[in-house]
Amino acid sequence: MLIKFDSELFQQDVYIKDVSFLLAIFSDNYRYDFLAELPEIQSSKLFNQLSSIDQKLLIEYFNRFVIQPKREINYRVTLKEETEKDLNLEESKIFFNQPFILILENDLNDGYFVDTIIKNFKAKKIRIHKEKNWFIYGNAGGCTNIENTIDANKRMYKHLPKENHKYLRCFVLLDSDKKYPNEPNTAQRQKLFDYLDENGVKYHELYKREIENYLPYELLKKVEGNKEFIEVYDRLPVDVKDFIDLENGFPDKNRDSLPDELADFYQKISDEDFDFLRKNSLKIPDYKAEFPKLFLNSSRESLKNRIKHQKDSNEFENLLGKITTEL
Repeated sequence: MLIKFDSELFQQDVYIKDVSFLLAIFSDNYRYDFLAELPEIQSSKLFNQLSSIDQKLLIEYFNRFVIQPKREINYRVTLKEETEKDLNLEESKIFFNQPFILILENDLNDGYFVDTIIKNFKAKKIRIHKEKNWFIYGNAGGCTNIENTIDANKRMYKHLPKENHKYLRCFVLLDSDKKYPNEPNTAQRQKLFDYLDENGVKYHELYKREIENYLPYELLKKVEGNKEFIEVYDRLPVDVKDFIDLENGFPDKNRDSLPDELADFYQKISDEDFDFLRKNSLKIPDYKAEFPKLFLNSSRESLKNRIKHQKDSNEFENLLGKITTEL
């Protein structure tokens, strides 16, 4: 993120505390990149009343900006309001000082999965922001409650001048919940995506059915008491492994009563294995809480191997890239 100070701010020394406060936020462990047009402000009253540390920061960041490839300015701190990316001093102090929230369906359990990806794919900026509590996980309590979670966050900004969704700093990560790759979105899910788009909230829908489907096979094999299930699972086509409900198995229906699309998806599975998976699933005590902990022993190689057949075989890197861009 690149933030620009409007030069007009420096023409009145009344804003010195506000500018100093923002410089402290922006420069703390290089949280944000920022810019002020040094030739326009260096002789101003405000600049010359700033501490020597603040002056050096403005000079350092300006010189860095000059020599780096040109970048888009994401926000401007200004007394004007010419675009939706213009923020006044009150807005800026609230907007830039808040943590960035990754909204998960379950922040505790899904957090193990996200922690594993951050660790194995060397997401340095996300890791630093997380250590500083500038990047936190938010709990939606399930996919159907994501809208309510965001609405609750929006209410915090009702006293600010813009539409309150303009001040959101969040990203949504959710399971696809699909039973086969090309299953259409439900009306409820499409309504959620429309809501996120209307509120300018970026999101990533995982390719596989659930986070559990990303667990490397070598770790799944180590789950005790599931020898027969794991043997059957191992025989499944790789795309079926992506969309099986590990906690509950297959729908308990005869093949000829399944919807055509699902029956076609299962056609390469033997009748014996199909019948087994109608009645059996992966057994782990306290499944929802304990299964995600299995990700802690994942390696980069094993995670990459689990998605190498996908159309987006760089899903983890692309997800982290999307989030990093927002920080």
